[in-house]
Amino acid sequence: VGGNGQGAGANPLNAPYGLSFDRHDNLYVVDTGNNRVQRFSIE
Repeated sequence: VGGNGQGAGANPLNAPYGLSFDRHDNLYVVDTGNNRVQRFSIE
């Protein structure tokens, strides 16, 4: 998982640490630098 810096939008990832998938085809990325977990739909 890569990143392109700080920010509140959906695109910026700052120090992504881990990822996980759920049974609904969502990808969760732990974005430690921005203090959040982001959800992305894989569809």
